[in-house]
Amino acid sequence: MNLSNSRWPLPIQAMYDAWPFPHVTRPDLKKFTGNAYNGRSAANMDCLGTGIKGRFRIGKVTAYPKAAACDFLAGKFTALDKGEAA
Repeated sequence: MNLSNSRWPLPIQAMYDAWPFPHVTRPDLKKFTGNAYNGRSAANMDCLGTGIKGRFRIGKVTAYPKAAACDFLAGKFTALDKGEAA
């Protein structure tokens, strides 16, 4: 995928491109985001109705579509440096 045409900020697009599965489980959110977002936080946001859209269960594990996780993270993203691509 051409990163310059991405719908997400570059760091989030990199997460999407690097993740080999079409979904992200709650326990793997921490790994998916490089320790920036925790699965327990996702569970709390889900309870409030403000979490990642499209969640589903695989057995006893809650998972999210990879693109939906990136959409959610993009809404939380703030570039701190003026040179940072957003």
